[in-house]
Amino acid sequence: MTDLLWLMLGSSGGFHAFRFEDADTAWVDVPDRRRFTRCCQGAVEVGAVPYGDESYQHHGDSAVLWARIESGASLALLRAFKPYPTLLLREGQTVRYTALWAVHKPLSPENVERANKRIAHALKTAKKWAHPKFMFQPAGSKGARSVEVAYQSAELYPVGRVIGRLADAPEPFDWRAERKRPAEAGQLA
Repeated sequence: MTDLLWLMLGSSGGFHAFRFEDADTAWVDVPDRRRFTRCCQGAVEVGAVPYGDESYQHHGDSAVLWARIESGASLALLRAFKPYPTLLLREGQTVRYTALWAVHKPLSPENVERANKRIAHALKTAKKWAHPKFMFQPAGSKGARSVEVAYQSAELYPVGRVIGRLADAPEPFDWRAERKRPAEAGQLA
C-alpha cells in the first residue's frame, strides 16, 4: 500500500509533509521512496499535495484527487460514484473514509481544490477537506485511530473521467443570494 501511495502522491517534484504525534513535521523529497515509506509507518498524517519548493509556502502540482467521507449517506453516494477511487482508507470501524483518485495529469493546486470541491459536493460531504493543505492518516501508521485499506487498485484515471460530469460546488453562502428578500414595510408578503 505504501508503494501505491508513494506513486500517487509523488507525481511531481517538491517535498512531502509528514506530521508526527509530537506535532513535529518532517519534509521528505518526493523522489525519496525509502524515506517516504519509513515516514508513513511512523507518521500520524501525510500531506495529500507536496510542497513545491523549500520555502514550504506553496504547493506543487498533484496527480491525486480526494474526498473525506464522514457519514453513511456520503458513503452510500461514494459506493455509487463512478469511477471508484484508486485507494480507499477506512478509520477503524467507523464510516470515516478517505477516498483518493490517481489521475493521469498533475493539476495546479487551484485546480486540485476546485476538482475536490466538485467531488465533495457530489458526495454531499464537507468541502473544507478539498484544500491542498489536506493531510490524512495513511494505513498502518501510528495514529490514534487504526486505518486500514478498504479498497485499492492500480487504476489511473483521466481527470475528466473523475470530475468531468460534476457541477462546480456552490460557494458556501450562495444560498443567501437566492433567498427571497423580506417584504418592504407596509407591503404584503
